[in-house]
Amino acid sequence: MAEQSLAGRVTELIGRSFPGASVNIEPGDGTGRLAGWITWDGFRGLDHVERQQRLREAIADLPMDDQLLLGPILTMTPDEASDDEEAA
Repeated sequence: MAEQSLAGRVTELIGRSFPGASVNIEPGDGTGRLAGWITWDGFRGLDHVERQQRLREAIADLPMDDQLLLGPILTMTPDEASDDEEAA
């Protein structure tokens, strides 16, 4: 069996920490880093710093070398994601 990609492992860890979240993690700007977004209702009432702290906790089991390959990962509520789609 092939080893799971970093994007797959990150998506799995996020899915465990944020049940029911919509997660999109993919290669970013060609630098080899990953980027993406998480849409989760559980982010309601949390500010940006709290959301990113929760994300850091979710990926803490990854080796540091893998964590360093992660670029920006946006954390949004469904309402915020909907607002972004309407603005596009």
